Amino acid sequence: MPLTAADVMTREVIAVTPGTPVAEFARLCAEDRISGAPVVTVDGRLVGVVSRTDLLPALLDSSTREDGAGGAFGAKLSAVASLIGRTREEERVLVFVQFPDLLQKVHEALTAAGLRVAMLKGTPTQRSKVIEDFQQHTLKKGDARVLLLNLRDESAAGANLT
Repeated sequence: MPLTAADVMTREVIAVTPGTPVAEFARLCAEDRISGAPVVTVDGRLVGVVSRTDLLPALLDSSTREDGAGGAFGAKLSAVASLIGRTREEERVLVFVQFPDLLQKVHEALTAAGLRVAMLKGTPTQRSKVIEDFQQHTLKKGDARVLLLNLRDESAAGANLT
């Protein structure tokens, strides 16, 4: 007899309400090692499902923050931009982005913070040129000192950055 959903389901369900703060849901995911939860009203009516995949865009979007902290790109991304901004001008920085759909948002945030940023995109020849330019021994005025890499992109995984 084939396995059914009832055979593999979690019986002790952790649920959240529509008013649960995103940060609280993130804490639940980490502490209870869950990947998602049903969203239920106070009377127990199912109104949706929230997952870990929903977290990152929500945390980066400052409109989800009650206090509005972090500017247009959210507190965490603003903190990353600030940290990079405090590194020495002659230092180069690699930033790996796990989610392809967030790559452009990270690029916009770092650029808005006044950082010179390069991204791997285009043809293999264009990508090689970006890496070559980034690896120059001496940074010139206007050269990118931050290279954004998509973790899921094979050209980023195979790039020789030494």
